[in-house]
Amino acid sequence: MLYEPSTRRFRFPAEHVAVLADDDSPAALAGGFEMNAAVFAGTDRLAHAFATGEGISYAEQDPRVATAVERFFRPLYQAALVDQWLPAIEGLVDRLRRGVRVLDVGSGLGTATLLLARAFPASTFVGIDTDAESVRLAQRAASGVDGVSFQVADGARSSAVPTTSCSFSTHCTTWATRSEHSARPATCWRTTA
Repeated sequence: MLYEPSTRRFRFPAEHVAVLADDDSPAALAGGFEMNAAVFAGTDRLAHAFATGEGISYAEQDPRVATAVERFFRPLYQAALVDQWLPAIEGLVDRLRRGVRVLDVGSGLGTATLLLARAFPASTFVGIDTDAESVRLAQRAASGVDGVSFQVADGARSSAVPTTSCSFSTHCTTWATRSEHSARPATCWRTTA
């Protein structure tokens, strides 16, 4: 942070703005700080889970986890998902352009799903998540975007959604896809953020 004596104000250099004040910058880390706050809020439950082996369901997480995950990963998805990560998988972009059905398991607030729906209008996308509030926010963000929908689902019901392609929005993006017109087995790959 720099102090400007003439104005008696502080300002961030551009490099600091990219990391701390611009949520659209690929270098943005403020979402990581939000994530830490959300995780630290559950340390007592975490200690109990380790001691008992009971685990912690996603529904028991601090409500900030969903928005922190979206805030942290959105700039990475915007900067790299369509232009770098997908083209790294041979033939994937062509299949998405021709049109496949895609299921995004754990779609959260729908950021990656919506980016894909906008980039590949011939394909259709269904995002599912166990968190009803995340799905509500994703549905609101999807207003006016064709070929995409979001729904609350658990692991047992997610297999009932008809699809030929599948992606998983997690800390690393995992994809499995099969063209509707191909008898070949699904192609699986993982790209890390």
